[in-house]
Amino acid sequence: MKNAKKLLVLLVVFAMLLSLCACGAQQKQPEEKSAASAAEGAASAEKTRIEVWHRASADMGANVLEEAAAEFNASQDSFEIVPVYNSGEYKGLIQQMVADAASGSTPGICQISYTWSNFLCENFPTTDIASLEGGEEFLTAFDSNLVDLCKNPDGSQVVGIPIANSCPIFYYNIEVCQAAGLDTSNLPTTWEEVVEWAKAIVANTDAEGFSFAAPPDFWLEEWLIEANGGEIYTEENGTYVAHFDDEAAVRAMQEVADLYADGTGVFLSGADAIKEAFSSGKLGIMIATIGWSTGFTTSCAFDWQAASVVSCKGNPVTAPVGGSMFCITATDPAVQEGAWQFLQLLGNAKYIEAWSEATGYLPGRADVRESDGFKAYVEEHPYLNAGLNVIDALNTPVAFPGSSALQLQDDFCNARDAIYTGHGTALDVMTALAESANQLMNEG
Repeated sequence: MKNAKKLLVLLVVFAMLLSLCACGAQQKQPEEKSAASAAEGAASAEKTRIEVWHRASADMGANVLEEAAAEFNASQDSFEIVPVYNSGEYKGLIQQMVADAASGSTPGICQISYTWSNFLCENFPTTDIASLEGGEEFLTAFDSNLVDLCKNPDGSQVVGIPIANSCPIFYYNIEVCQAAGLDTSNLPTTWEEVVEWAKAIVANTDAEGFSFAAPPDFWLEEWLIEANGGEIYTEENGTYVAHFDDEAAVRAMQEVADLYADGTGVFLSGADAIKEAFSSGKLGIMIATIGWSTGFTTSCAFDWQAASVVSCKGNPVTAPVGGSMFCITATDPAVQEGAWQFLQLLGNAKYIEAWSEATGYLPGRADVRESDGFKAYVEEHPYLNAGLNVIDALNTPVAFPGSSALQLQDDFCNARDAIYTGHGTALDVMTALAESANQLMNEG
């Protein structure tokens, strides 16, 4: 920890958060033990146990992580990698880390969204990957802009490996769009065209027009605001200024709210709700992470296509990078050593390619993207082009400063939900949000 006082404050805050059922942390789930692992108990007892807290569900790379762990555990007798799945999104995982920190416990490795990078560095122990033996050379295999996402707030250390990289994309139910009389050989390239398609779907089919995925973060709204020429916050001489109340941000949020209000779109809260709506054929157009694409290959019984993000109001195409990094958060030197050995395996070309193919995430290594194997996979799974085609337009996602990052995320999501459900105008809600954010970002 950076300091014990800050951690104590955080723990008090999280105790309050955890008391709310709507926002409570999900407990980490104990790993399932097979008969084989039980039989190996005596042998593994002498190994240094290293837990890897992660968000890789069954359709988001769990098999890849388990395969890498099995290969690593079989390759040596000193360490045992134990993946531990957390079902509470990235926010739930970091909440669990804060709760466990009360007893001085941190996982050996954790998978953290880029948007939580500042919070992680300011409140938990981290290890500079570049300072480890072979670390600098290892990092050169990854795209430099993605390595930058893994740096601490002042940019002096690289605290993670950019394993999983995503971006927002548009999903189209081709059968619904064709039933609406739309030319699916030419998908929309502007936000204005997307809106016209959604109106046609509502007018000519029984499906909903469009929806933004609404998980417990504001990543997609970040795209919306920035695509409209706005920004989230700026910093100058140590002072942070929120721009939620700027004209571009207010206009962008109100436009979506108006489209929801007039029935052109439908507000669906939570990842599960919008996934079910799209995979069941009830939704014509969806804006969500490319990380869902692989799962839809099995859950959707209809023809669908993915497309890159579009321009808004004539502005250049832009999109925030999403995804996560794997960080060493252990304090025990032995655990740190084993964690570093495992991350070198997980970050090699074999597993980066496997992770992308299993999840739809974009490989953060040019050698993987240019490999014959991956190119062949993309030919068979063209939805990946929705991300690959705009990889040069991806920009750094917002990571709120200070220890109030979790509260700021919650505040924005609450503001988003209020605007989209008609419980306040974008101007009123975003103005209040900006005032609160300015205070929170500049505390301490």
